[in-house]
Amino acid sequence: MKVLLVSVGGTPEPIKKSIKYHEPDFIYFICSQNRPDQKGSCSQVKDILKEVDFDPQKAELIEIERADSFSEVFSKVIKLIHHLKKTQPNAQLLVDYSGGTKTMSVGMALAGIEEGLNVYFVSGARPDLSKVQSGTELIHRIEVEDYMTKKFFSTAEALWQNYFYQSAASLTEKFMQAVSEDKREKLRLLYYISKAFGLWDRFQHDLAYGILKSYGGFGRIKKYLVILYHISSINKQNQKTKDYFIVMDLLFNAERRAEEYRFEDAIGRIYRALELLAQIRLFKEYGIKTGEAKPEEIPESIREEYIKKFQDEDGLLKIPLFAAHNLLYHLQDEVWKDWLPEKKKLILDFLQLRNFSFYAHGLKALGEADFKKAIPMLGELKEIVMRLQPETKNFPQLPRSIKELEIKELEF
Repeated sequence: MKVLLVSVGGTPEPIKKSIKYHEPDFIYFICSQNRPDQKGSCSQVKDILKEVDFDPQKAELIEIERADSFSEVFSKVIKLIHHLKKTQPNAQLLVDYSGGTKTMSVGMALAGIEEGLNVYFVSGARPDLSKVQSGTELIHRIEVEDYMTKKFFSTAEALWQNYFYQSAASLTEKFMQAVSEDKREKLRLLYYISKAFGLWDRFQHDLAYGILKSYGGFGRIKKYLVILYHISSINKQNQKTKDYFIVMDLLFNAERRAEEYRFEDAIGRIYRALELLAQIRLFKEYGIKTGEAKPEEIPESIREEYIKKFQDEDGLLKIPLFAAHNLLYHLQDEVWKDWLPEKKKLILDFLQLRNFSFYAHGLKALGEADFKKAIPMLGELKEIVMRLQPETKNFPQLPRSIKELEIKELEF
C-alpha cells in the first residue's frame, strides 16, 4: 500500500502532479483551517480530488490551526507518521511538501527526513519568478543521505562518549543498509572499529586484536593496537599466565564502569585487579599458583598457619586475596616487603567495602560515594603496576570519541 502525505496551499497544480505521479492508495492532506480573516487551504482539497479523479473516501485531512507554526506542523506530521508505521507497517510512506506555506513545507520536509521517508517536491519553469508555470512541473526526490549520515554520525559519537561501542556497532550495521556504496565503505570501517573496542571493553582481547590489527594504519589506532597486542598475545601464549597489562586493563575498565554509574561493577573490577596482581607476582617471580600452592613453597614463618587455613583434601593450598599479598611480604619480595606494611590498612578497608556489597557477602548496594572511597586503591594499584612493568605507563583509556582517533576516512 502506498500512502502519500502532501501539504496544501497556493496553486494546486503541483499537488495534482504529485498525486498522478505517485498513484497513491491513500492520501493525507496537510492543510490549514479556515479562519475568520482568511480562507484555509483545506478548502482546496475537494476540488483537487475531483480534478484528479481520486476517491474522497481514500483521503483524510490533517488540519493545521496555525499554518505558520513550525512546531504544530512538525509535531502533527510526526505523530501521523508514527501512527502509520504502527498501524500499517508494510505501507510505503511518501512525503510531498510542494504546497502550503513555507513553514508548512519545512515542517513536512523535516518530519519526513527524520523518519527516513522518501521526500519529494514539485518544481518547474518560473518565467515570472513567482509561480511554477502550469504544464512544466517535474517531480524531484530530495537528497537526504548526507544529512542523515551526519545525523547518524552524531548519534554514534554520543554512544562512543559513553563507551557504548557495541551499540554504536549495531547502529552502524543497520544504517549501512540505507546508504550508497561510497558511504557504506566508511561506515564499514566505523563498524569494525566500534566492534573491536566493544570486544576489548568486554575483555575479549584476542577477538578485538584480530579485528583491530587490520586497521593499525588508520589515524591513531596504532597506539591502542600496541597495548592490545600485549594483552592478547599473552593470552595466546599461556592461558594460565596473566600479565600486568591485564591488571591495568581491569583498572581502566573500572573507571569506565564508574562513568556509566555502574559502581558495583567498578569496585568488583578493582577487587579482581588487586587479587590478580598478587597472583601474577607469585607466579612470575616464584612459580607459585595461588589455586594450588604446595606447602613447601610457603616460608616456614607462616607455613603452619597457611596449611591450617587453606589446605584442601589434595594437600594443596588455595590462597585467597589478602593471604596472597601477605605471602609476598613473607617471601621478602623486593616490592611487597615495603609496600604491604604501608598499604595494609588501605587494602583491608577496601576489602571491607567490597565484602559488604551484593556482589560479595553483604546486602549493600554500592554507589558513587563508595566508589570514591575505592579511588585511592585504584590509584595505588596503577602506581604499583607501572613500577613492576614500566611499559604500562603508556596504557591509554579507551577512546571516548570517534574524532579522537583522527581517522580522515571517518570524516563525514
